[in-house]
Amino acid sequence: MFQNLFSFDEIPREIISQRTNSFSYRPYQYEAINKAIPMLENTKGKYIIQQATGTGKTVEMGAIINRLNKWPILVIAHRAELLEQIKSTCIRTGIDEKDIQIVLQNQLEPNKKLYIASIQTLYRRDLSKISPNIGIIDEAHHALEDNTYGRVMQHYNNIPWLGFTATPTRRTKKEKIAFAETWDDIIYSYPIKQGIKEGYLAKIMYYTINTGISLDSVKMSRGDFDDTSLAAATNVFTRNKAMVDKYNELNLHKTITFCVNKDHCHTVAKTFQDAGIESYAILEDTPKRDRKEILQKFQESPTLTKMVLTSRDVLGEGCDFPSLQAIFLARKTMSTTIYIQQFGRGLRNHPDLEYKIIVDMVDQDKKRRKVCNCLNTVFQLADTIHIEGDIIKQLDDAKEKIEKPPGVKDDPETFEQENVSLQIANILFELPEGLEESNLAWFAPEPGSYFCQVEKDKYFRIEDKQLRCKLFDNKELVMETANMDEIVKYCEEKVTQYKETSYMWKKSVKEFMEKKEVTPGQRGLLAKIAPGINPDLITSAKASEIISAHIAKKNQEPITKNQRYFLMKKRYNANSLSVMSKRQASKEIAKIINEEKQR
Repeated sequence: MFQNLFSFDEIPREIISQRTNSFSYRPYQYEAINKAIPMLENTKGKYIIQQATGTGKTVEMGAIINRLNKWPILVIAHRAELLEQIKSTCIRTGIDEKDIQIVLQNQLEPNKKLYIASIQTLYRRDLSKISPNIGIIDEAHHALEDNTYGRVMQHYNNIPWLGFTATPTRRTKKEKIAFAETWDDIIYSYPIKQGIKEGYLAKIMYYTINTGISLDSVKMSRGDFDDTSLAAATNVFTRNKAMVDKYNELNLHKTITFCVNKDHCHTVAKTFQDAGIESYAILEDTPKRDRKEILQKFQESPTLTKMVLTSRDVLGEGCDFPSLQAIFLARKTMSTTIYIQQFGRGLRNHPDLEYKIIVDMVDQDKKRRKVCNCLNTVFQLADTIHIEGDIIKQLDDAKEKIEKPPGVKDDPETFEQENVSLQIANILFELPEGLEESNLAWFAPEPGSYFCQVEKDKYFRIEDKQLRCKLFDNKELVMETANMDEIVKYCEEKVTQYKETSYMWKKSVKEFMEKKEVTPGQRGLLAKIAPGINPDLITSAKASEIISAHIAKKNQEPITKNQRYFLMKKRYNANSLSVMSKRQASKEIAKIINEEKQR
């Protein structure tokens, strides 16, 4: 209806409101919708929208479908239980119910605008009977788990596809490469951290339980802990009882505990029951009637009801619990997908709950495997950082101390190790596994941006786009790949030409500096760029990382319009200005002004 009336730059809000009977959208939802529509109408690519659980992906799906004019459209869900939920949301966003069919075993109805089907149903059907012009996949991270999605997407290979997921990352190198080969690009991203900061997801209070349990003997399977081996190590009375104790200590109410396997779910539920707390295990083989009754009771009971559900996967997707107060993450995993799906399950806002509670179980692992937790997986903080409580508030407070001008006095508590760690958490972020294993001294001054300094003002730089990474060698794009090993190999071969400056890029040198105190030169620089950090509480290696991160960020700030205008008047080449940073431009301008003064 509105196809030719408006540009794709903005979907008028009043038009959407007219078509959806007062349904309102959040700013980030408009952005996602605006990104998706032109891609689906004008190309035949395969695109991903990444958004945190609880931020309304299904609502956006309905708005996009309603706005498009390329019928019929096929929507695929991972489980049959989600079909009615998708249909209901699409109707709320303005699609007429008579134009929608849920595809089960019934005969296909002709002339429908929207077909909604589970992947299991589609895989068993004659696909030639459905001829969509656009395909949409809910929970698109499932597209690599078996060949069902591959068969369907291959059959409809000549149409554009849009996938929605909270977690586009995969756990193994092979899976990451395969995912990047399946999907072309992430066209919009709205992560959990941003949702919490902007108030669209609930604020969290974060706690940990140090269990004393060792994971050293736990075996691996497909890039993650083997369930049987993990359960043998973690499904023990002391660990399970510690969760009950924490539940009582924090005076919690409606809670979900994510466990390793069926036996673990039952055992944890029984441990809560023995402590007088109502608890139920929700599993794949729980009878549908029982599951429905338990979930209905959980949803409809007052907010302050003492009740605990235990689950493995069933409650990890497609279930919304606004009145849920707390989540215990008792299933240790190296899969970002699994962790984020479970973590985000309880982050919907509720008027009676100022905070949602997240509790991570902390087990020992001498093998130093990349185990997911709230700090490194959600907030991308370095492994050396430990914070509990309101994480975002603490990070914001620490950031203010970093950015305030030198000479401002702090109270004595500023110089405690915990506060120093908090301030460093705003400067240095987590490195991916492939770079942590590299022989080069990589650092991350921003989430998803990784540097290795090779000479003064010269770097290897990686932009992590989640599906694939871009490698820049001193501002020249040299590689775009989903395989981090290829990037590491290139850098470790190329870096040998910088032998004279090996102290900058050699990891072994940085490790040696861990034993050294901060030098006088480093102290002077720290006083300028991070006056809140006490140099007596960090090593020379950490000071080097902080300084390098600050300089690297400055080197990446783009040239300003005023700088460009000034240099263009001085007849600088437009191509050279396109790759010039704000810092480099400042140096050039200062040089020009100085020369003009001397004439």
